[in-house]
Amino acid sequence: MIEKQLKEAEKLGFKKCIIPENNKKLLKEKFKLDIIGVKNIKDAMKGVRTIIKTKEVEVMRNDKGITMVALVITILLMIILAGITVATGKNTMRTAQFQSFEYELEQIQGKVDVIYQKMQDNDEQYQTWGKNVTESEEAADTLKLMTGINYSNIDNTSEEYYYTPTLTKYRLFTQSELDERFGISSNPGNVIINFETREVISVSGFAYEGEMYYTLKDINGK
Repeated sequence: MIEKQLKEAEKLGFKKCIIPENNKKLLKEKFKLDIIGVKNIKDAMKGVRTIIKTKEVEVMRNDKGITMVALVITILLMIILAGITVATGKNTMRTAQFQSFEYELEQIQGKVDVIYQKMQDNDEQYQTWGKNVTESEEAADTLKLMTGINYSNIDNTSEEYYYTPTLTKYRLFTQSELDERFGISSNPGNVIINFETREVISVSGFAYEGEMYYTLKDINGK
């Protein structure tokens, strides 16, 4: 559909055209048009201003003083924005989900920070909270990814498990345990917590724009 519109624009003598970035990536044919891809309304408006400033635009006014070029640009811009809305609808939903994921990690992190301060006063009750990470293959795999240690090969009843300090400090929390221990009733999924280092790791993580995020550090660092 977009390629048909671009061909019509070429026939009408247009030299520049603004279209959604996602549509530009899908173009199979080559055009003489200078095609500008935009991701949002701000980019579209910037592109329009760039076109207006070029010498290629001849301003023609009618009797009412309305710029014909402005009229054409207004119509084209409406089409562009409609295209952007359709193209980015799914991205908007995914972004909202990602922001929710970040918020849930922040909620858990806040609780963990409070517990960390209490542990400085030798309150050790929190060390028994949660489950052994090795009880979940997915959790063990995630922890291996984050720390480089292959926990899935360690039996949680063996001496090796109890003599691996870093391992015993990581605890697995399911949704029901997050609700019971922290009063977090949302659904962030299973998480791994190390109270001594204040680490909070999402077991499943979140895929967003080609990247995987497991911690707040991942989010803030990218």
